[in-house]
Amino acid sequence: NAARIGALYRNRLVLAGLPEAPQNWFMSRSGDALDYDYSPAVTSALQAVAGNNTDAGLVADRVTALIPYSDDTLIYGGDRTIWRMTGDPAEGGRLDAISYDIGIVGPDAFARDPFGNIYFMGTNGLNRMSPGSGAPELVSGGKLDKTFSNINLVATRVLLAWNRDRQGLHIFFSPYT
Repeated sequence: NAARIGALYRNRLVLAGLPEAPQNWFMSRSGDALDYDYSPAVTSALQAVAGNNTDAGLVADRVTALIPYSDDTLIYGGDRTIWRMTGDPAEGGRLDAISYDIGIVGPDAFARDPFGNIYFMGTNGLNRMSPGSGAPELVSGGKLDKTFSNINLVATRVLLAWNRDRQGLHIFFSPYT
C-alpha cells in the first residue's frame, strides 16, 4: 500500500496514489520530506498534512496525477475530475473543482510549455490549461480523435514532454507490459 505518485509543492513532498486510499493525498512537513507526523507536540503551519486531516479534504476521485502549477497552485488529476489546491492546506488552503467531466490518464501524462500552459492527456484527448483561465481546453478535438481512441489507456503508459529546442510537445505511448 505505497504511494505511486509524487511531486514537490511549497517545499513539501506530496504523495498520492495509495491503492487502499485512492482519494487521499499526503504532504510532508515543509522543508523535511521525511517528516509525516500529522500530530506533532507543537502544531504549526509547517507540519505535515493529509487530505483526511485538513479542511481542504479529499479529492472526490481516484488521484492519477499531481501537477505543481505554480508556487500557490497544485493540480490534482483524477480518473474523471480535475481539482486545484490553492495555497497551503496547513494554512487554510482550498481544494476546488476545475472539471467534473475530464480526468488525467496518468502521473506522467502532462507537460508545461515556457509560457506556463499545461498540456495533459485527458480522458477526452489532449488538453491545454492556460495560466489565466485554468479551464481545460481540448486541443486534439477533430484532429487526433481516431488515433487516441485506438489506444487502450488502461494498458498503456502516457508520457508528455515539452521540447524547448523545437518548441513542441512530444507524446509517448508505451504498453505497461
